[in-house]
Parts: sequence; C-alpha cells; structure tokens
Amino acid sequence: MFKKIAIGLLLTTVLGAGGAAAAYQASVAEENEILATPEVLSQQEQAQGFGNAEQGQQGEPAQAMVAEGSQGEPWLEVGTITEIDDTGFQFSLQTGESVYVELGPPDYWQAQGITLEAGQTVIVDGSINEGMIHATQVFLSDGQILQVRSETGQPLWSGGVDNAQGQSNGEQTGEPQILVDEWITYEGSLMSFQGGNMTMSTADGEIIAFQTGQPRFFAEQGVTFQVGDEIIVVGFYQNDQFSAGDITQVSTGARVMLRDPNGRPLWAGPGNGNK
Repeated sequence: MFKKIAIGLLLTTVLGAGGAAAAYQASVAEENEILATPEVLSQQEQAQGFGNAEQGQQGEPAQAMVAEGSQGEPWLEVGTITEIDDTGFQFSLQTGESVYVELGPPDYWQAQGITLEAGQTVIVDGSINEGMIHATQVFLSDGQILQVRSETGQPLWSGGVDNAQGQSNGEQTGEPQILVDEWITYEGSLMSFQGGNMTMSTADGEIIAFQTGQPRFFAEQGVTFQVGDEIIVVGFYQNDQFSAGDITQVSTGARVMLRDPNGRPLWAGPGNGNK
C-alpha cells in the first residue's frame, strides 16, 4: 500500500510538480513490515493509471519472501531515459547519477505495445542486486505501464510465479527455481570463448571458467567478444560451478544478459526456443 502511495506521489514529479521523491524513502521501512500481507487490487483499480498502478499479485507469503531475498532490495526512482538498447536503457536520475536499467529479453518487452524513447521522463519500480537494477514496472507520464516482472520479481516472459506449474497444455517450460545465495562480481581479462564457454583471468590471477548459455540467445544480443577483452561478470555459484548472470565488455559498455535476478536463464522464456 505504501509503495502505491509513493508511486502516486512520484507521478506528480513526472508531471512537473517536483519534490515528492523523498516519500518513497520514508515509506520503505513501513512497507517492509507489511510485506507478508500482499494486497490484491481489482481490475477497476488497476485500470486507473499511475495513482492505482501497482498491480497486486495473489500468492503465498513464503513465495514473496523467497523471491525478494533473491532479487535484491526494492528500488524506485524518477529520471530520464538517455539511451535504449535491446535489454534495457541508460537512466539519468534527478541526482545526476546515470544507471542502467535491465528490462529482460527484447522479444518480450518490445512486444508489449509501449514505446520507450530517449528523452522520456519515467518512473522505474524494481530492485537492485549487486549493482544491477532490474525493472518490475516502468510508468510513463501518459499513464501507460510497461510491466516485465511480477511483484515478487518473477519474470513474466518465463511465466512468472505460475511457470513452475506448467503451461495450460500441461507442458512445463522454463527452468526449475534456483536459489541464489549470493551474487558475485568478477573483473578481469577474457582468456578464451568457444562453444558456449568462457574463461577469464581476474586481476589477482584467479582463473574462472563458466558457461554462457544457449549460443543462439547469446549471439542474438549482438555483442562480440575477443580474447583479451576486459570484462565484468556478475554471477553465482551452484556447488562448485560458477554461473554468469550478465557479462559486460568494459571498452564498449555493451552487456549480455543471461539470467534473471532469481538465477533463471533468460533463454528459457517464450520466444527463445523453449516451446
């Protein structure tokens, strides 16, 4: 409920009144106390625009708590889109800071019929984990809402919370839920890249080998890596195996997104060959 109030106040900023962004910070502590009691909105309330735009999701409280723990901390800001690519956009905050906001696979968010353009002032509601900002909803000043994740952080392109129960035809698409204990960032030099596998050397001499997922999905993101490139890899360990969530080419700033904030592979979503 308090997040809805904050979004409504931030809309005032988007429309030119300004000065309401501090309301979110004041409401976070109180919102955390009632997190285990999600509010379900009626369809009529959901259709009323920014003021009632937060779309409630029914679900078990335990599911919400697990998802929040793996997706990071809540993040809500007003700012201006400065540059857009296939998986997200550069976002200039009112403080002057520039951050990158991840939206997920272009096959999903670009098919929602909502146009994002450089120069637009928007509200981003999402989460931040290890410096990675993942959008849940993007609110435009004309009342349109681009939603790419559920309130619990589940990506809508891979079926959201209901995906674990399979599709209506009884087939299960997508990967099992992965429990990510900790996201880790490595910086270093690319040593090899072949057959869906990368090896890098960190600044302190550690050699890290990891898989890069489905080759077709990786190639469709249009980032070309060469041996010797300086890269930043954010990922997590399952047993002794390191799994990459995203890979950034330092020289260009180009980024390949491989997994969502819950650790699930993005190539498992609809339109990515998982039918």
